[in-house]
Amino acid sequence: MGERDNVMVEWIDTTGQSRWQDRTYTKKNLRTARCRTFGEVLEDTESYITVAGSVDDTNDNVNDAECIPRSAIQKVTILKKARKKPE
Repeated sequence: MGERDNVMVEWIDTTGQSRWQDRTYTKKNLRTARCRTFGEVLEDTESYITVAGSVDDTNDNVNDAECIPRSAIQKVTILKKARKKPE
Protein backbone atom coordinates (compact mmCIF):
# COMPACT_ATOMS: atom_id res chain seq x y z
CA MET A 1 0.00 0.00 0.00
CA GLY A 2 1.36 3.38 -0.97
CA GLU A 3 0.75 7.03 -0.33
CA ARG A 4 -2.29 8.34 -2.25
CA ASP A 5 -3.86 4.87 -2.65
CA ASN A 6 -7.62 4.90 -2.03
CA VAL A 7 -8.44 2.41 0.70
CA MET A 8 -11.09 1.04 3.02
CA VAL A 9 -9.77 0.50 6.55
CA GLU A 10 -11.77 -1.81 8.81
CA TRP A 11 -10.97 -1.20 12.45
CA ILE A 12 -12.21 -1.50 16.01
CA ASP A 13 -12.88 1.63 18.08
CA THR A 14 -13.61 2.17 21.73
CA THR A 15 -17.05 3.20 22.95
CA GLY A 16 -18.09 4.59 26.28
CA GLN A 17 -20.79 5.99 28.44
CA SER A 18 -20.66 8.95 30.79
CA ARG A 19 -23.63 8.53 33.08
CA TRP A 20 -24.41 6.40 36.10
CA GLN A 21 -25.95 3.09 35.17
CA ASP A 22 -26.21 -0.40 36.54
CA ARG A 23 -22.98 -2.44 36.36
CA THR A 24 -24.77 -5.49 34.92
CA TYR A 25 -26.44 -3.38 32.20
CA THR A 26 -23.07 -1.84 31.27
CA LYS A 27 -21.30 -5.21 31.11
CA LYS A 28 -24.08 -6.61 28.94
CA ASN A 29 -24.49 -3.67 26.53
CA LEU A 30 -21.22 -1.74 26.19
CA ARG A 31 -19.19 -3.11 23.26
CA THR A 32 -16.49 -1.90 20.90
CA ALA A 33 -17.53 -0.36 17.59
CA ARG A 34 -16.70 -1.94 14.23
CA CYS A 35 -15.73 0.91 11.91
CA ARG A 36 -14.88 1.43 8.25
CA THR A 37 -12.96 4.43 6.99
CA PHE A 38 -12.69 5.24 3.28
CA GLY A 39 -10.15 7.64 1.85
CA GLU A 40 -6.72 8.43 0.49
CA VAL A 41 -3.63 7.25 2.34
CA LEU A 42 -1.57 10.18 3.63
CA GLU A 43 0.88 8.12 5.68
CA ASP A 44 1.42 4.40 6.27
CA THR A 45 3.76 3.46 9.13
CA GLU A 46 4.37 0.45 11.35
CA SER A 47 2.32 2.15 14.10
CA TYR A 48 -0.59 3.76 12.24
CA ILE A 49 -2.27 4.64 8.95
CA THR A 50 -3.48 8.20 8.27
CA VAL A 51 -6.34 8.48 5.76
CA ALA A 52 -8.07 11.62 4.38
CA GLY A 53 -11.71 11.43 3.31
CA SER A 54 -11.50 14.53 1.11
CA VAL A 55 -8.57 15.81 -0.93
CA ASP A 56 -8.13 19.13 -2.74
CA ASP A 57 -5.47 18.49 -5.37
CA THR A 58 -5.34 22.15 -6.38
CA ASN A 59 -3.91 23.28 -3.03
CA ASP A 60 -2.82 19.88 -1.66
CA ASN A 61 -5.26 20.31 1.24
CA VAL A 62 -7.08 17.48 3.00
CA ASN A 63 -10.19 17.20 5.17
CA ASP A 64 -11.81 14.55 7.36
CA ALA A 65 -8.48 12.88 8.17
CA GLU A 66 -8.12 10.04 10.66
CA CYS A 67 -4.99 8.49 12.16
CA ILE A 68 -5.82 4.86 12.98
CA PRO A 69 -3.51 2.81 15.21
CA ARG A 70 -2.30 -0.45 13.66
CA SER A 71 -3.39 -2.30 16.80
CA ALA A 72 -7.02 -1.37 16.03
CA ILE A 73 -6.92 -2.27 12.32
CA GLN A 74 -8.53 -5.53 11.25
CA LYS A 75 -8.12 -5.21 7.47
CA VAL A 76 -7.04 -2.72 4.78
CA THR A 77 -8.44 -3.07 1.26
CA ILE A 78 -6.93 -1.08 -1.62
CA LEU A 79 -9.87 0.23 -3.66
CA LYS A 80 -7.79 2.10 -6.23
CA LYS A 81 -4.04 2.40 -6.67
CA ALA A 82 -2.50 5.86 -6.45
CA ARG A 83 -2.78 8.17 -9.37
CA LYS A 84 0.01 10.43 -10.49
CA LYS A 85 0.27 13.61 -8.42
CA PRO A 86 -1.19 16.56 -10.37
CA GLU A 87 1.35 19.00 -11.81
